[in-house]
Amino acid sequence: MIYNDVSQWVKNEGEEPIVLSSRVRLARNLDHVLFPTVASANDFKVVQDYVHPILSSQYDELSMKDVTAVERLMLVEKHLISPTLTKNSEGSVYISKEEDVSIMVNEEDHIRIQTLSNTLDIEALYNQALAIDQEIDQEVNYAFDEKLGYLTSCPTNLGTGLRASVMLHLPALAMLDKMPQLNYSIQRFGFLVRGIFGEGSRDLGHVYQISNQVTLGKTEQDIIDDLIYIVHNVINQEKEARQALYNHYEVQLEDQFLRSYGILKYSKLIDLKEASQRLSEVKLAYDLGMIETKPFNFHEMMVKIQPAFIRYKTNENENLYRAQLIQQHLTMKQ
Repeated sequence: MIYNDVSQWVKNEGEEPIVLSSRVRLARNLDHVLFPTVASANDFKVVQDYVHPILSSQYDELSMKDVTAVERLMLVEKHLISPTLTKNSEGSVYISKEEDVSIMVNEEDHIRIQTLSNTLDIEALYNQALAIDQEIDQEVNYAFDEKLGYLTSCPTNLGTGLRASVMLHLPALAMLDKMPQLNYSIQRFGFLVRGIFGEGSRDLGHVYQISNQVTLGKTEQDIIDDLIYIVHNVINQEKEARQALYNHYEVQLEDQFLRSYGILKYSKLIDLKEASQRLSEVKLAYDLGMIETKPFNFHEMMVKIQPAFIRYKTNENENLYRAQLIQQHLTMKQ
């Protein structure tokens, strides 16, 4: 599962081209074991001993101590684990065959259940995560307080322990410098705009995650409903921005898009930042019908050009291999 650079669910594009993926994550801890931030090696083992019998028959297990540093980063690039888990050799992850479920063990919390898809059906993702959560809950006692809800290592996850996010391709809003204003607007509702790999990461290729910041004082349904409302609003803003760009800057846009396509097609070397930006612009041009290329899955390409996969596959110069990879997948119709 590490070496297949794209998860199966990523290969199937969703109906809304602006939506790349959705994710639901539940954070849980055992009530009688020290939380991971202060846990000992023995505490980590206790957690593993509890969850392994529950999960091992349904999911493939990968222990961090059995994979190399590059392989850990490959899992991060596939959004199957967090950067935090890569730092704990006592941690592990349980992954479904389709790689649309990953359950991290001994990350920032004892258990983090993740469900992923390429649609906006966040409620279905939550129900899927909840079913896994209830199965685990039958065998362990969670750290729970009647007033505070589920107890977590970080206070920002107290309460429901639910983080729901949607990854969006927002090139027009970025080009019009609307992202700071958008982030400010949705913060008032307890949501944040983050980079492609979540908290602390930067955007690449005009790809952003919108996720809830508040987990306490709202029900799970409130969080999901609010996120869906905000995401639909952002999608509409992006569509309006795309139309405005097209109406007022058609020639300039076409020139910029064709330049980006030319760079992707003929470059001998290209770094991650530039490749992401150029792919984003070609994808926008394709969505607007301004240029014709063979159909390409933008989300899939954004995974394939990440550094760890390239480092694993070749000893060549990373930027050289990335340029060759893009040219194999992106061809303009004649």
